[in-house]
Amino acid sequence: MKLKKFFALCMATVMAFSVAACGGSSDSSSDSSSDSSGAESGAAGGGGADVGDVDLDDLTIAYLNVTDSLAPWPQYIKEDFQAICDDNGWTLIGYDGQGDVNTQTDEVASVISDGEADLAVLFAVSSDSGVQYVQDLTDAGIPVITFGSDVSEDGRSNVKCYVGVDQELLVDLSAEYAIENEPEGAKYMVLSGFEGQYDYIARSAETTKVFDEAGFEMLGDINYCGASRSEAADFATTLLNQYGEDMNFIFCHSDEFALGAMQAVEEAGLTGKVHIYSMETFQETLPYLEDGTISSSVTMTSQAVADKLGEVIPKVMSGESVDYDQSIDQVLVTSDNASEYDGTLQY
Repeated sequence: MKLKKFFALCMATVMAFSVAACGGSSDSSSDSSSDSSGAESGAAGGGGADVGDVDLDDLTIAYLNVTDSLAPWPQYIKEDFQAICDDNGWTLIGYDGQGDVNTQTDEVASVISDGEADLAVLFAVSSDSGVQYVQDLTDAGIPVITFGSDVSEDGRSNVKCYVGVDQELLVDLSAEYAIENEPEGAKYMVLSGFEGQYDYIARSAETTKVFDEAGFEMLGDINYCGASRSEAADFATTLLNQYGEDMNFIFCHSDEFALGAMQAVEEAGLTGKVHIYSMETFQETLPYLEDGTISSSVTMTSQAVADKLGEVIPKVMSGESVDYDQSIDQVLVTSDNASEYDGTLQY
């Protein structure tokens, strides 16, 4: 551990000079071609720092979260994973990125300079800045697992594995349902999350691809709402005022945005005429899925991510080879099966 701390201090000094390279804000954009499906990321990942001689009953894990409070998904993953750490006797050191690249950059430097972590688990604010984070952590001898949202493809050789959602499947399940139910040449708008974050980069790219292939027309550009329901409602209101019933549906990359879109559609008097398709099923949206106000969503539970982390960490830290993509189960939810999930979701 003394050697690790010495090396960590050296790395922290180096990082002070690399902050500019990975700085910026959570709204920084990224080339969607650099982020791809699980199969492609699997070919590029699975490397990083050697795990060394680690006591699996006494792990210290640096938990680098995109945010602890701005969105429910990462918030609940942390709560669920903390319980797993407690059960296993692992020490979890939490870092709240607050949805800000500069904040998370400083936190990665702290993990390295402190030299206490045997492993870092990273939900990066930005997929591009995450490339620098995993490089720096690897250089400091700290293995990395990404979760929730992966880093860009050119950083995955420094990551042991990614735990989370198959982003393309998440989009495909809801998009294919929309294609089945919308008319030929349908017009739609998209509400997405943080522009520079891998999950939303991947969802945006897949959304455009699938609907282009179906011959559908996107109205305007993809609208990035951060984690804000009210911003989603504002974007939807603007385009509904412009297009009215000429818009067939709104495609949302989270139920947070679907609930904002629902409000805008209702205020425009277009409920039942402009449909809403979504993903990241919330307990709050189940009644609207049951009555068809929201046409579809796709499950992705925080507990499943936490459980998968708890399953894969001992394997990684024992030096066992694991598949890069550790995807959780995802299920399409519509009026046909929404009642089955009532009381089973965390938020």
